[in-house]
Amino acid sequence: MLTRLIKKFKGNSSAASATSGPRPAVDKPAWQPGDIILERYRVDEVHGGAMGRVYIAWHLGWNIPVAIKAPRPEVLAVPEGVKRVLTEADSWVRMGMHPNIATCFYVLNIDDTPYLFIEYVNGGDLQEWIKSGRCRDQRTNLSLAVQFCHGMEFTHSKGIIHRDIKPQNILLTKNALLKITDFGIIQIRTASGPGKPEAALSPGQAGPEVTAGFRGTPGYASPEQLRDAHRIDKRSDIFSFGICLWLMFCGRKPYTNNAVPATASFST
Repeated sequence: MLTRLIKKFKGNSSAASATSGPRPAVDKPAWQPGDIILERYRVDEVHGGAMGRVYIAWHLGWNIPVAIKAPRPEVLAVPEGVKRVLTEADSWVRMGMHPNIATCFYVLNIDDTPYLFIEYVNGGDLQEWIKSGRCRDQRTNLSLAVQFCHGMEFTHSKGIIHRDIKPQNILLTKNALLKITDFGIIQIRTASGPGKPEAALSPGQAGPEVTAGFRGTPGYASPEQLRDAHRIDKRSDIFSFGICLWLMFCGRKPYTNNAVPATASFST
């Protein structure tokens, strides 16, 4: 299935390039609230952001809400970007289900665009919980920390490194069930070690110590990820969650300035 989708997108991209040049990076909603997609999904909300556009829809067959995520247009403007989206989405789907992982049900090609259909989580993200003061209760924080560890233990047992752990990628239900999401820059470990990530197409912004192939968020990435993104393991995810924990318990990051971890002075 994945191979057929990649070939289809490559073929369409080649034809488009031959006639009209690279696909323009236009970011406009494909659907509006009330639209019906494939006679199966009713669009209820449309949200845009730096990571791409997200549609909250109601699955008319399953009677549950789902999040439909469209990659950023600049990623889809090049064939390799499309291939990466499909490959990583396939890895997310194959990961299976876990209570502390936002499930990616499948990826569908709609109008030559790959859309990820993901479990909808209704309670906001950890960043919102911290800002609203919901993380002032230490028992809540400990519960969230344990849930995160369960989710990442499952992920790492599948040979997958997330590489972009941050509060915005930690979702919560209204009942405080934690779910890790956005496995969009995952790295698959092989028998010989971490797979070499593709350069560029990074959703994070590089700081002064960030390597050319860096993909992630500098304020949460481990020093080794910032210095050599080609050679990291699950410890990098653990470091990133440590920053999240500090923010949860202390209300701030552990830095004495705005530097990224590779150059920061840490508070004690």
